[in-house]
Amino acid sequence: MKKPLVSVIIVNWNGKKWLKECLDSLVAQTYKQIEIVLVDNGSTDDSVRFVELHYPSVHIIETRKNLGFAAGNNAGIAESKGELIMLLNNDIWVDKSFIASLVSFYSSHSFDVVGPYEAGPGKEIRSEDNVIRKIDYLGHPININQGAGRPFFLSGVAVLFSRKLYFETGSLDNNFFMYFEEIDWFWRLHLYNKKISHVPGVYVHHYGTGSSTAGINENIFLWRNQNTLQMLLKNYRLFNLIWVLPLYFIINI
Repeated sequence: MKKPLVSVIIVNWNGKKWLKECLDSLVAQTYKQIEIVLVDNGSTDDSVRFVELHYPSVHIIETRKNLGFAAGNNAGIAESKGELIMLLNNDIWVDKSFIASLVSFYSSHSFDVVGPYEAGPGKEIRSEDNVIRKIDYLGHPININQGAGRPFFLSGVAVLFSRKLYFETGSLDNNFFMYFEEIDWFWRLHLYNKKISHVPGVYVHHYGTGSSTAGINENIFLWRNQNTLQMLLKNYRLFNLIWVLPLYFIINI
């Protein structure tokens, strides 16, 4: 049976320092039916030139300005060709069997979206890396111990799904510049009765802050709070908003 083409979409903004390790690990994949699409959001650190010189097979899309994570991924998906789509952060590396394991699990199960567990940048796997992601009633993400039910969402650091599903369920919302865009989409997936799952024993090694600056600055604070509120307004029924919104403003202001 012919293996499906996987389009790996990487959104990059001034992330040149991460790209070698990330792209080297993708080039080394045992699964060869992949195309790598790098969406560069107006980087000023010579990211594009670096990839052009060292990874000529990578398809580069230059947006000329920072569109954010959601719109950047949507731009990459629009120009990709794969039956399957994988969103992947730039500040990661993966084992050589990573994509093969995800595709195998996806193809042999009835889940609509699958993703790895998230580990730190080292090779060791810690017990705290095996967590289930859920949200509280105000939309804030929380991690609970593995085995306590199904996740509400999977990390946008690495996630695999079909092109057909993505467009049928509305895709990532471009109004979410950065943060909570994947939670908003997964909330919509639940409303469509779609099923999601981690892939047992498969990890993405993540440094963190590859798409933003380290720590909490004013922009990050505003993006997170604005996007949380947008997500609640979009996905809760009016009955729930009547009691959720007053609590949201009391806690967050």
